[in-house]
Amino acid sequence: FLFPFIIGFGIAFILNIPMKFIEHHLFGRVLKQEKKTAQKLARPVSLVLSICFVICIIVIVMLVVVPELGATFVNIAKKIEENIPVFQKWIDNVFGNNPEVVKWAQSLDIEPGKIIDSVLGVLNNIVSSTVSITMGLLTTAMNVSIGFVFACYVLLQKEKLLQQIKKAMYAMFPEKPVRYLAHVWNLANRIFSSFITGQCIEAVILGSM
Repeated sequence: FLFPFIIGFGIAFILNIPMKFIEHHLFGRVLKQEKKTAQKLARPVSLVLSICFVICIIVIVMLVVVPELGATFVNIAKKIEENIPVFQKWIDNVFGNNPEVVKWAQSLDIEPGKIIDSVLGVLNNIVSSTVSITMGLLTTAMNVSIGFVFACYVLLQKEKLLQQIKKAMYAMFPEKPVRYLAHVWNLANRIFSSFITGQCIEAVILGSM
């Protein structure tokens, strides 16, 4: 029951980073002039642009990073196959006096084709249970959809929601613990936002090299 809302909080936290940047730099001057039209449009437009930005990043990762990872794994498998004879020769030179070790080394037969066939066999077994996989995908898609809608609602009303949460906290708990929790939340939000921003910048730099 709570899982979609947990996903929604995660999505809202990620989208809030580019949304704040866009809202501040694109609508900052207009918002300072306190124009009602700008105030109504700034948040939705910033949210839509943030969603488009995140989708573009995901698409770039799928089109660029994933194929590169596949090619890297294939190259590693080829290198392993090419170096098996060198490894066997090294075993013969170092452990020549131990026939059991030499026999084990000579029996090594690592071929990427066999590894791929084994992986495909496992995948075929997984695909055979299509009903359970389909149900799992539908459940995941539903949870993500609910979480996404919840995230959009939170982002569009975040100041109002924060005020309501603060009022409820002050009504239920003493003032000092509430202030401490607010300080911890602001600190954690600032640290994680800086971390995610830094990781994105680092990924862009490494990807362009």
